[in-house]
Amino acid sequence: MIQKHTKIKDVTWWILVGDKENNLLGLRKASIKKKVNLRMQIDLPDNIHKNPVYVYLMADSYSGLDQQVKVQFKIKEE
Repeated sequence: MIQKHTKIKDVTWWILVGDKENNLLGLRKASIKKKVNLRMQIDLPDNIHKNPVYVYLMADSYSGLDQQVKVQFKIKEE
């Protein structure tokens, strides 16, 4: 007997923050309907100027939609 699943699967997106040295700085899962605002706290490495940080957006249901964006940070001394 073959079972049919009638529920449509919602796409889950993974937002990862990392560097080129394969350090994972942040990870967040999101279900995006139309628009979403996310907050993510990450610990930036001491060598942020020599080792740039990237944000990766990956879908769990589709291939070829992955995005990678280099981000720039302004560090304020306290």
